[in-house]
Amino acid sequence: MNKDVLLLVCAAGVSTNLMITQMRHLASIQRLQLDIISVSGNELDEAIHKYPVCAVLLSPQLRYMKNNVLPELNKMNIPIDVISMKDFGNLNSKNILKQALSLKT
Repeated sequence: MNKDVLLLVCAAGVSTNLMITQMRHLASIQRLQLDIISVSGNELDEAIHKYPVCAVLLSPQLRYMKNNVLPELNKMNIPIDVISMKDFGNLNSKNILKQALSLKT
């Protein structure tokens, strides 16, 4: 069974590494069939065509990208949202995973 992929998009694809580790652990505990991948803003277009993406979360510093990628994501029926500055800054993986699951189709 293939896992759905949640894409976390940050400026360089690096700052979310700790967050992803925590989110993967939480997803495992909840027995979710979900893979969580971090990409840079420049890699987003390639990633949405490469993986079975179920949702995209942008880091707060990339919120400006949302309107630019929304038309393509809408065509592909992939929801997108921006992680809150508070949750991102506090590495609140639990809230971020909850946010992602609320988007997942």
